Amino acid sequence: MYLSLQFDMKLDNDKQTKLTDQQKQEIIRREKNFAEGKTIARSWSEIKVELENKYK
Repeated sequence: MYLSLQFDMKLDNDKQTKLTDQQKQEIIRREKNFAEGKTIARSWSEIKVELENKYK
């Protein structure tokens, strides 16, 4: 299951930003998967080329 982490972006120092417990657990799961090398990662140069092509 893929949980959306969408929420309104606010300033880092905004103390009113609240994540649900489910969103917090999803962030922890994603960080764990990243640390264990279980995520599919692309190089920044590949992403940059894709973005440049899309927004020209």
